[in-house]
Amino acid sequence: ITCNGKAADRINQDGIHILINMNGYTKGARNEIFALRPAPLQVMWLGYPGTSGAPFMDYIITDAVTSPLRLAHAYSEKLAYMPHTFFIGDHAQMLKHLTERVILKDKCAPAEKDNVAVVNATNLEPLLSKADVK
Repeated sequence: ITCNGKAADRINQDGIHILINMNGYTKGARNEIFALRPAPLQVMWLGYPGTSGAPFMDYIITDAVTSPLRLAHAYSEKLAYMPHTFFIGDHAQMLKHLTERVILKDKCAPAEKDNVAVVNATNLEPLLSKADVK
């Protein structure tokens, strides 16, 4: 639904009780829908970790690092703290059973001490064929 008013009406008609804004003030966000207050409880989470500053947002799902309690006065929302991080993919909590690290060493480039590369891939075969895994 491209019309914000019609989208808000549909959310309300569908009886949505909690509406979560996962974009905040990022490209493509449709905060105007939230301004129309289509749900009784409206929550900020994930895409924008700061306050909306808007009276129509009730809570922000956050953590103590992102939103220290001493700064709660700066938020228009009530702070709803997650125990470790507000991200779903909290590696330390989800994958506690994985204690062993895999270290990849590139054959073509000398390893530098304290040099870290972050790899996010679904197919590691090309990378593994060029690396020594120890």
